[in-house]
This record gives sequence, C-alpha cells and structure tokens, in this order.
Amino acid sequence: MLLGQETVRIQSAYAVGPIQNPIDNDYLNADLSLIFKHNCIRCEEESLIELADGQAAECRFIDRVNDETMELDLSDFTLNKNERLFVCATFKTAEAKIVCVRTFDIIGKIWVNGELLFNKSGPFRFHLEPGEHSLIIEYFELRINYSLRISDYAFDLANATDLMDDYFANWVDQRAHIVSENAYVVGQDKYAIYPWS
Repeated sequence: MLLGQETVRIQSAYAVGPIQNPIDNDYLNADLSLIFKHNCIRCEEESLIELADGQAAECRFIDRVNDETMELDLSDFTLNKNERLFVCATFKTAEAKIVCVRTFDIIGKIWVNGELLFNKSGPFRFHLEPGEHSLIIEYFELRINYSLRISDYAFDLANATDLMDDYFANWVDQRAHIVSENAYVVGQDKYAIYPWS
C-alpha cells in the first residue's frame, strides 16, 4: 500500500488468529515481543506464527473488501471471550510526512513500526520517514462497520472543508490520548497503579 496524498484504507493484509490472548498481553501492554516470538509481518499465506507464550497461530492472507464500507472484510472471523485477531500490513511513503489515522469502531490497539499509537482511543497522527512501515492492529472485538483511514496530514489540512477543520482541531490537534501507562514504585512497599478506565 503506497501512501501518497489521497486517503487510503487497508485492503489487503495478513490475519493472525484468532488466538487465545497471551497472558502477558494485558490491556496496558505496549510491547509486541510479549505477543509474537518473531516478526509477524513476514508471514506467508496459510503459515503458522509462533507466539511468545508458545502458541502457534494460523496466518493467512486476506484481500476481500466489504462493498459497503470499502474496508477489509473481517466477517470470516469470530472472536470468543479472551481471543484476539491481529491484522498485519505494510505501507510505503516516498517522502517524510506527518500521517493522520482516523478510526471508527476499532476496539483494540494499533502499532506502527512496533510503537503502540492507539489503544481503543481515537484519531492520531505521527511522523514517518520515507520507506516501508509496518502496521499491526490487535482486535479485542470485531465490529462490522469499523473504519481505518490513513492520510497525509498536510494535504488534509490544505484541502480541509470547514467540517474537517473542526474535526482536526477538536479530535487531533488539541487532544492527547494515553495509550500506555506504567505502574511504578512510590515507596518501598507501596505501588501506585493508574489503570485505564
């Protein structure tokens, strides 16, 4: 997938799972090495991916698109209690740019180049250097009408309508999302834990 100026959606990727959620992958986990033993992006269709906890997960290539939403069709997958589905894709950019990701109804996490940028939060933006980049989405739940749109932030701003100006101002520019929090020692025998609510 090549990211130019126009908004793009993921229309082909590798799906890993569904899998039983690894015990170390709790709600606050931001480390992919606690999930995957090796890099899951290099998987081949119908192969098995080894997870950090010793499980083996099916990995298959998917490229069917939902005609109504124009998003990758995940209707072949069902998640039971405490199961996860990972969707792994790559995208390229020819130049350095700030990228905006707009999400709707995605219940899970999103990593770009191994960095957790979304944890059931909201739209976000980040800087990309030229080259190929990995995108991993972890689904806690699957929704039919989800949406994930990736766009060139400068292009969006230059061509924004009044409605888009308000969207960027209220949901991207002036908001901060905490996607990962840590527990830390306050005293010798006291711990302060600030969980997500």
